[in-house]
Formats: sequence, structure tokens, C-alpha cells
Amino acid sequence: MLFLLVLLAVVAGLRLWVIPHRSSEKNPVVAARSLYPEVSRLIREHYVDPVDPRNAWHGAYGALLRNLDSCSSYIPVALLQRSRAWREGRGYWAGVWVRPGDQGFTVSRILPRSPAKLSKLRVGDILIRIDDQEITARTWAEVRLLLYADKEYTFRLIVRRAGSRDPLNILLPAIALPADLNLRDLPGSVTHLDLRRLTPAAVAAVSAAFHSRPGRGWIIDLRNYLHGDLDPCLSLADMMVPPVSMLALHTRHGNQRIRAGSIRAEQTRMVALVGPETIMYADILARMLRDAGASLVGESGGGINAHLRRIPLPDGAELELVDGWFYWGGRNLRNESLHPDVREPGDEAALARAQSMLKRE
Repeated sequence: MLFLLVLLAVVAGLRLWVIPHRSSEKNPVVAARSLYPEVSRLIREHYVDPVDPRNAWHGAYGALLRNLDSCSSYIPVALLQRSRAWREGRGYWAGVWVRPGDQGFTVSRILPRSPAKLSKLRVGDILIRIDDQEITARTWAEVRLLLYADKEYTFRLIVRRAGSRDPLNILLPAIALPADLNLRDLPGSVTHLDLRRLTPAAVAAVSAAFHSRPGRGWIIDLRNYLHGDLDPCLSLADMMVPPVSMLALHTRHGNQRIRAGSIRAEQTRMVALVGPETIMYADILARMLRDAGASLVGESGGGINAHLRRIPLPDGAELELVDGWFYWGGRNLRNESLHPDVREPGDEAALARAQSMLKRE
């Protein structure tokens, strides 16, 4: 009897082992997951040189995230302090925006009146290296942070330009990170608000400016957008526009309609300036302004719209993951570019056009 019980236990154990093993072969998700540790083991045992797992898996994280979307990023420990300082608006910057694409990271905008604008660098150039850092396997946030420094610095860029055989070497002196916003009163009772960061501090400053400048027309400049979060974006909407019901956020838990705007918002004369870097929450704010009657002037936006969530990792690094896509009027904005009502390329030309439109009203 005892023998039979032991035999049954052995048979049951074999079945528990065999069935999952066979099912994993038929399930591609399970098979792919089980392959990770096996590949890692084989690399460590057979690669010609000793392998530091931290370097090997760093690249693996980036490749995994790039296969999901262009916005999600892995921020290693070495760049974490830069990331925090960047979000707080401290430190120095190359004055260059970059965008992920099929051929690599492309220069999408250069800050006007900056050393970068006076250099040989051009919009459309493809970055190959930043200083001594190869960027091919990097995620978007990593590359942006490599263009940041915590002290005065000169960046060394190697870029590839269409129609040029040889890569170009370019030196860029860093500039202090621009403030969250810049206010400038223009002739004709018009105020130019260059809004670079959507932060609580920016919301407070804009609120004070609105209350101290009644009756003026406003140019809301969203072309130099650097960083922001959803809550400050919605707070600005509460201040500037009447209620908007077109916006929703789709997550893995379903759709969430986002309330924006306020019945207390004054009907202010506004024009919004938009361009290739009017993305993410700046794009959302621009759509709400247009819904409230503001005209959009400038160039088409970059078509990058996602809600990001930062998640700390046990080793101190961070993941910056897309945890939701924005919908506007039922349309997924994931890759939908924001097109202006009045196309006007050129920074000064677009500003002049917006100013003349407000003077006519």
C-alpha cells in the first residue's frame, strides 16, 4: 500500500512538471519569458570576456522599452541625479531638443538665440554620439539627460547630416536651464507668455500674471516645452478656459474622462504658438485652448502624446513608463500631430503674426 502511494505521488509530480513544460512551449509569452535567464546564463558562461551583468542588462532594458513605444525609458542610477535636477529646472543644458525615429535620435528643435543656434548644428541632424557616449541603444529620456550637465560644460556632438558623407563634430557650450516661464509685455496691450514647464510653480506665476494684467490679449507660447505633469496642465486649463469635455485617458483599467477647464475662467483673448516640441502635456493644453476659441499659430506638433509614470527600481534606477494614452473626442492621440490653424514657420514671424491677430480683435 505504501509503495502504491509513493508511486502515485511520483506520477503526479511528473505530470505537474511535464504539463507546464509542454504548455510553455505552446505559449509564446511563457517561452519568451523563460528564455531571458537562459540567454543570460549562456552569455556569462561562453562570451570571450567577463560580462558585467549591469552593462548587459542595461542595454536589454532599453531594447525592451523601445519595442513597446518611443516614450517609455529606463533611467540608470548614473543619470538619476540629472533626471531629478532636470525636472526641478536646475543645471545646464545644450539648448537642443531631440526626437526618437527610425534612423536614430534626430534634432527636432534648437533654442533661439542660444550657442547651439549659432553653431553648425541643424534641425534634422541625426545624433551619433554625445561626448564619449554611444546613444544607439539608449532610450529617449537617457539621450535628453546626456544633453544636460550640473555645471558649466561644453558638449561634444557627432552628428550625421543628410547629403553629407562624413560625420560632423560640433562643440556646444551649455547654457543655464531656462526658467519655467518668461513674461513679456508687448505693444498693443498684448502679453507674451513663453511657457517651458508645466509645474505648480508655473501655475502660481501664471495665475498672478493673469490677475495683474486684466483686459490684455495673451500669446501662450508652447514651442519651447521642456517638461511637465498632467495636474499643472489641468490647473492652467481651469484658469484659462471654460469646461472641456473632449479629453479622456485610456489605461489598462479602462477609460477615464478628464475634467478640465472651469466655469469661472474668464474669456480672454488668446493665441497659442505651437511647433515640433509642442508635445505631451503641452499638446493637451494647446488642444484645450483651441477648444476655447484660441487660434494656433506656427508649425505642426511632434505627435507624441502619452501619460508617463515614474517607477523606482530596487537598485535606485527608474522606469519612466507610458501608463495611459490620451483620447480627444474619441480619437487616440498617440501619434496624432497637432496642426496649427495658421501655419507660420520661423520663431519671430510666428510671434509677429500672433501679435497682429490679437491687435485686430
